[in-house]
Order: sequence, then C-alpha cells, then structure tokens
Amino acid sequence: QLPATAAARYFFPYLRRLIETERRLHFLVVIGRKTEELSSDFKATFKAAKFKRVSVLSGQDARDLVTLAEQQGSLRFSVGVVDALLQLTNGHPYLTQLLCQQLWDAAHLGAGDCVPVATQALLDQVIPKALEAGQNVFEWIWDGLPPAERVMLAAVAEATEGQPAVTEEQVVELLQRHGVRVLSGDLE
Repeated sequence: QLPATAAARYFFPYLRRLIETERRLHFLVVIGRKTEELSSDFKATFKAAKFKRVSVLSGQDARDLVTLAEQQGSLRFSVGVVDALLQLTNGHPYLTQLLCQQLWDAAHLGAGDCVPVATQALLDQVIPKALEAGQNVFEWIWDGLPPAERVMLAAVAEATEGQPAVTEEQVVELLQRHGVRVLSGDLE
C-alpha cells in the first residue's frame, strides 16, 4: 500500500535483480518479525533465498560471541563478567551484540594503546546506555505485541525487578494481585 513514488517500489525489484544476477554477491537479511507479516514485494525478492530461523544462541555460541574481542586481543574480561552479561541477555543475538558493543566502546574510552579490561562495574554502567541505544528496536518489538502479550511482558518485567528470573506461578500471582484474570492458554 505504498505510493507509486515510494523508494521501496524500486528498491525490492533492484535487489531481486542483484540477487539473481550477481553470483559473487551474498546477502544476509535479518527479519525481526514473522515472515507472514512481510509485504508481497519483500517475499518475492527473497523467494529463492535459503531461510533459517534464528532464535536464542546456544550457551557456547553466545559465549563465543561475547569473548570474540578477547580472542582477537582487543578486550579482556574480569572474572565473572562474561557470565553476568550472558545472564542478562540469555543468549538473545541482538541483545548480546548490543550489550557487547556498549561494553567494548566504554572500555576503549581513554584506554590508549593498552588492551582494556571489562569489569562488572563497567558492565553495570553500560546497561542503561544499551537500553537507550536499543530503544527503537525495543519499541518496535513492543508495538508488534498483541495486548495480552504486553500485559504478560509488563508483569514479567515487574516481577523480575531485582532478580534474574521468575516462575510462571510468580507471574500469575502478580497478575492476580493486579486484578488480571489469566487463562492458561493465554499464559502459554
């Protein structure tokens, strides 16, 4: 439902031609929502593409991503910092990358030529910055949620304040205290 002058009307056919004709050119497209929500132009552009659903990273893959800078010699981690970071992101690729980028940038501020060390204090310092830097993505995710899921996510957010995780029972109790009736299907 784009106007005839919209850039996307020309971009997707152009991209489709590139994909079909330039064999040495490869694309990695990341889509944050369900594929059924995409426009027909978008789907047509990538109809021949290989599709791989990526959810959270395995524990080892997440650890490898976090420690990549250390492996490359551009950042060191104090004991426990990698585990603390992984506990915060739970292996979510975007959240892990976002927090790592903020941590790396902050560690390198004024570090000069030496390899800086990421400490727990520095990690704690960059969490608000990461939330701010990812605000557009978080709003986009929130806007894509149905109302029932927003209520559930708000309850989880309130329940996890000060603790890393909550049980299903704790979320149900919190919702009930706020007068929200929950059906087991909705909770799942």
